[in-house]
Amino acid sequence: MTGPKRNSTRKDDIIEATKAVIIEHGVAGTTRRIADQAGCSLGSLTYYFDGLEGMLEAAFISYVEGYVKDFQDRFAGARTLDEVREALVALFMDHSNQSDGSCVLGSQNYKFRPIASNWIHSSRDVLRLFFDRTTTLLLDAMIEGLVTHRSLEQANHSESVVREGVVRLTPSESFLGPRRPLQ
Repeated sequence: MTGPKRNSTRKDDIIEATKAVIIEHGVAGTTRRIADQAGCSLGSLTYYFDGLEGMLEAAFISYVEGYVKDFQDRFAGARTLDEVREALVALFMDHSNQSDGSCVLGSQNYKFRPIASNWIHSSRDVLRLFFDRTTTLLLDAMIEGLVTHRSLEQANHSESVVREGVVRLTPSESFLGPRRPLQ
């Protein structure tokens, strides 16, 4: 006798629903909301995950993987300092002005620290293709700072302010050029 057929997208639907519900409502009392958002029963949640913590972890991993891929894609064609600066400004504007809830998702459990650490290092690896170590750290801090401000204060930063910050943090002597192709 075979068990019930697994819906190939059900688990992904649950992960996306978890991200959306946590961002909008926080963690308390979210299990039913996640099931409703994913269009599945509560039983499906326990079929795919060991509990709310498992859903939160999967949601955060999914968010980080998407962010890192977007980060890499934005720099894939950049070769000059001006192209890298433009990619940085676009990244800052798109990510700092989104209410994506990364801070909410990432702050829910200290066990997610390794996931967040991987996120930080993956972003820095891309920046290191173009800049020296100090500039990489400063740009990473600017990215995280703008995203945090947006998530916690709902503060928008103008493109001119972001562009000025990028220019100040990326003097020509800090630019090492693309040291290897992005994949």
